[in-house]
Order: sequence, then structure tokens, then C-alpha cells
Amino acid sequence: LLDPEPHDHAVYTLHGPVEQNHHEIAEAMSGVLGYPVHYEPISVEEFARAMLKRGLAEHLVQHLSNVAVDYQNGVFAGTNDVVEKIGGRPPLSVEQFVAENRSFFETSGPNFVPGS
Repeated sequence: LLDPEPHDHAVYTLHGPVEQNHHEIAEAMSGVLGYPVHYEPISVEEFARAMLKRGLAEHLVQHLSNVAVDYQNGVFAGTNDVVEKIGGRPPLSVEQFVAENRSFFETSGPNFVPGS
């Protein structure tokens, strides 16, 4: 933040300007990448085991697992303009993020799992 003082001890809810579920995010990614992207739900426990197996730090896996549970419980449901108000510009859409970071979605990425 360029001016962090007004935000000292502030609490902001984590939302964006649009709400999308995992299937809608996958569809948006497919449109940019030009190949099918599908969301297939797995349990939080299975997700955690897979991340640990890939070498992610235990504290990160614990955090992401808790975020997944919060998501399932609707903690992140809703929309707002907090990112734009605080950051001074609108957040990227899924399509914009994928287009600007296309290299992270190539098959050679560190977390790529070949299709079965």
C-alpha cells in the first residue's frame, strides 16, 4: 500500500466484483487457453494429501485446507469493490489473469499432473 496508515488494524472481507463457482472459473480459463479445463471436486483431505505429496509446505497446506473449508461454508460468498477502493484499480478477471499469466498454465508447470 502506498498509504498504509488508514488501513492499520482494518478488516476487509475477501470478495471480488463478481462471484464465480469452480465450474465457471474453469469455463473462463478454457475460453482463454483454447483447450478444455474441467473442475472435478475432491475432498479437502485428498487435496491436502496431494499438496503435501507435491512438496508444498505443511503450513501452506493447512492454510489452503482451511480456506477450502471456509469456501464450502460460504465465507467468501458475495461481491464488493474493496480491492478497487484499496488498490486504486479494479482486480483482474479470471480471463485477464489467465491471459497475463499464460505461462503458468503450460504443461511444464511445477504442479502439472498429466491427464489419465
